[in-house]
Amino acid sequence: DRRAPRLYREPGTALDLEIDRMLVAQSFHQLAGDAALALGAASEVMHAAQRQHLRAVLGRHDMADRLTIDPHRRLFRADMLVGVDVYGSTLGILGMGRIGQALARRAAGFGMQVLYHNRSRLTPELEAECGARWVDKTTLLREVDHVMLVVPYSAATHHTIAEAELAQMKPTATLINIARGSLVDEEALIEALTKRTIRAAGLDVYANEPHVPQQLLDLDHVVLLPHIGSGSQPTRDLMCQLVVDNVLAFGKGEAVLTPVRDA
Repeated sequence: DRRAPRLYREPGTALDLEIDRMLVAQSFHQLAGDAALALGAASEVMHAAQRQHLRAVLGRHDMADRLTIDPHRRLFRADMLVGVDVYGSTLGILGMGRIGQALARRAAGFGMQVLYHNRSRLTPELEAECGARWVDKTTLLREVDHVMLVVPYSAATHHTIAEAELAQMKPTATLINIARGSLVDEEALIEALTKRTIRAAGLDVYANEPHVPQQLLDLDHVVLLPHIGSGSQPTRDLMCQLVVDNVLAFGKGEAVLTPVRDA
């Protein structure tokens, strides 16, 4: 019965609002998501991906392993195994929701400066708690060492990072995305990485999952993860429980616990 109220579930930490709106528009009642539960897991993946870039890719530990087992070791440069530090660097967060705020708090442990850009600025109290400073998007891209994407996908955020944005980033900067693949123009990113417009990238999401462009797979300064931003057992257990709690609330005619709102 199209007139009967329905509950749609978005079982993930990030949201594709264009798809969600299309589903709900057909028979609207409520839409619920799991983003609040994955704060820890998603932010841990963000920082793990960042550290993996800076130490494993930028530091070229893969090359170090090969040199260790190579009996000849004929080629060596003093800078070939040198990476960059996380400590003291500047982190830029695009999307300062609960996951973005969790990332900012963790960054303090690395002695990082945190800049952020968000549609709505945080209160002064929350900015102080997160140790983050609001700037416009252009300033963020130009000044930070690591750009992290934590925004939901919608028509308004499609290709938030494209050729123009990549050109504004430092040549020593890294781009990390665990939100939605279509936030980034993959062709422009591949070109920027190939031309060394930016230093590296870390991706947990892709525009056409599960397909990953071969050009990304071939690059040695990219870390690729199989969309595992919520991949810890405690987080997945909580997500499953939240599904049950939302369904029970909906069945009682109550508001769902985690309603999805517009980006």
